[in-house]
Amino acid sequence: MMNTATENMRPLLTVYSGRIIGAVVKALDIDHEVLNSRTARRFFDGQPVNEHNFTQLFLALGEVLVEQGVPTPMGRIGMMGVYGMDRHG
Repeated sequence: MMNTATENMRPLLTVYSGRIIGAVVKALDIDHEVLNSRTARRFFDGQPVNEHNFTQLFLALGEVLVEQGVPTPMGRIGMMGVYGMDRHG
């Protein structure tokens, strides 16, 4: 259960997170059914989406980033787990 402070921040987080995710999707030229949907475009424009769609958008982005082997401070994260450090990306 969320506390009051988190509940009060939800509208702001939704607007900003949508714009941030939209910028990431555009910058990485991601081609994914969920992330290229009309609902996603609305979310990326800062419009509210229901909780199910909100969750699906974040899951889809996570799925794509894992599939692409996103580098992190811990190394690379991929479908098989975390790999060793890679200083060259």
